[in-house]
Amino acid sequence: MITARGSEMVTQYRFRLGFPSNLDVALPYLLDAEFIGSELNAQTKFDVIVGMDVLSMCDFQMSSNYNWRLQF
Repeated sequence: MITARGSEMVTQYRFRLGFPSNLDVALPYLLDAEFIGSELNAQTKFDVIVGMDVLSMCDFQMSSNYNWRLQF
C-alpha cells in the first residue's frame, strides 16, 4: 500500500459489508457486493475507513455535530 508516509506491505481481505438496521430485524443490512480491504496500521486511530466504493452505493449525510446517516 502506498500512503502519504510511504509504501508498506499490508494484508488484504475480501469481505461482505453490513450495517445495523433501525428496523425490527435481527440481521444487518448487507450490501450486495464483495469488497477488498486492507488492514490499518496500528498507529491509526480508526476502526475502519469507508471509501467511495461503499459510499457510492448509498446516500451519505453528515451534520455539523458529526451525526451521520447512510440511506440505501
